[in-house]
Amino acid sequence: MTTTAPTVPSDEPLLPRLRLLEVTVAPDALEALLDRVGVGDAYGVVDGPIGPTWVAHNDHGVAFTFLTDDEHEFTARHRDRLPRRLRRAPVPDEIASAIAASDGSELTVDLRHVAPFQRDVLEATRSVRPGQTRSYGWVAEQFGRPAAVRAVGTALARNPIPLIIPCHRIVRGDGDVGSYLFGTDRKRRLLEIEAA
Repeated sequence: MTTTAPTVPSDEPLLPRLRLLEVTVAPDALEALLDRVGVGDAYGVVDGPIGPTWVAHNDHGVAFTFLTDDEHEFTARHRDRLPRRLRRAPVPDEIASAIAASDGSELTVDLRHVAPFQRDVLEATRSVRPGQTRSYGWVAEQFGRPAAVRAVGTALARNPIPLIIPCHRIVRGDGDVGSYLFGTDRKRRLLEIEAA
């Protein structure tokens, strides 16, 4: 079966002729396409172990998480870190369950926007299971940069997906919990929950 384009007399203005070629795309289809090619993220909120956790995800995996009661704070922080469109959508059950359990080790993550060094730090950190802690020095040794302890701390402070990549399980070499994006009290609380 052959389809032919509508014919319009060539003396018609160009714009009306082009309108005959317009294709209407459903908004849902457009948003899904943006997610698929990695220029858009769907987002929603789930109950996390220490409070509401906002999650941005796309077809490449979980891209950004943030703990806050304020949706606008989440969207502003996402915009600062990832120059991608956001659309509100339900968070898939597997992501919500992983966050509630504080174990995202089986989830696909989207780290396309992080530098290679930070990716190495995050991948090493991801191997630390609930109930365990490791030092910043241990993380640095995992990818052959034992002198990069401070740089490991800096990379973890910019972790785009805390709880999925458990930077709260990385502590100082002397056993002190060290700092955490959401404060040392929340870090201690997460470690206590996981130890139980």
